[in-house]
Amino acid sequence: MLKGVEDAVLPRKRKIPSKLADSLESPPLYLSVKEKYKALYLEALKTIISNVNQRFDKGYEIVMNLENLLLKSAKGENYENELKTITDFCGSDLNKDDLKTQLLIYRSKFKELKKEKIVLDDVVELLKKPGYSDILSEIATVIKLVCVLPATDAESERIFSKLKLVKTPIRNSMKQDRLNDIMMINVHSEEAKSLSLAAVANEFAAKNDRRKEDFGIDKFE
Repeated sequence: MLKGVEDAVLPRKRKIPSKLADSLESPPLYLSVKEKYKALYLEALKTIISNVNQRFDKGYEIVMNLENLLLKSAKGENYENELKTITDFCGSDLNKDDLKTQLLIYRSKFKELKKEKIVLDDVVELLKKPGYSDILSEIATVIKLVCVLPATDAESERIFSKLKLVKTPIRNSMKQDRLNDIMMINVHSEEAKSLSLAAVANEFAAKNDRRKEDFGIDKFE
């Protein structure tokens, strides 16, 4: 027991009003303080595990389906399940009919290469060939989705955390353009630190005739 801190006790049992007795459930009855907090702890732990599984499993599943669609198609394996999952989830980014047609062309191209082991780098190299990214535009979109689709939403949550630091109650009248610029600097802070302030100032001054008169050209060093 901590000094000056009283022992936890069970709360006094409250009687439910008769008019609410039918609509409200009776609270659980605990025999000891330990039993009560054990139940609360297990409930909190269950909620945390459920949320973590939901966060990671869905994003990971989509990324794996995108990769498997490309790899299975290239190897001549069945990819119908992956195709359905992807077109349902990424329907606004992909044309299902065009993708089906292009997967057949894509498969035939890899059949000509006669490679035993196919990885995503091979798909990227194929699309780098002149004209291939135009012919296989939907395949190129799938590759882009693999590269940009995050397995979790942790990155976007970090950005919103930054937003709370940038747009404070004191600075809540900031216009959207300025907010976007400041957020870009904060989110990409490492790249921002590597910029030359003199070069940025010179470029800023050179974009306006009035600034050129006031500051000159390449005056900042």
